[in-house]
Amino acid sequence: MRCTEEDKTSMGSYMLREEANHWWKNDRQRNRKVMEFLELKQGNMTVAEYATKFE
Repeated sequence: MRCTEEDKTSMGSYMLREEANHWWKNDRQRNRKVMEFLELKQGNMTVAEYATKFE
């Protein structure tokens, strides 16, 4: 397929933008899961407090 340099640049920019969107989406999801884990409760104690009981 023959493309102009301008078309190649546009396509390259689009591909990089999509890759960046996927990366940020995964990063946000990972951060949400980290926060979800940090806020977990066992009864009325946080996970950290519960784990301390067994140290």
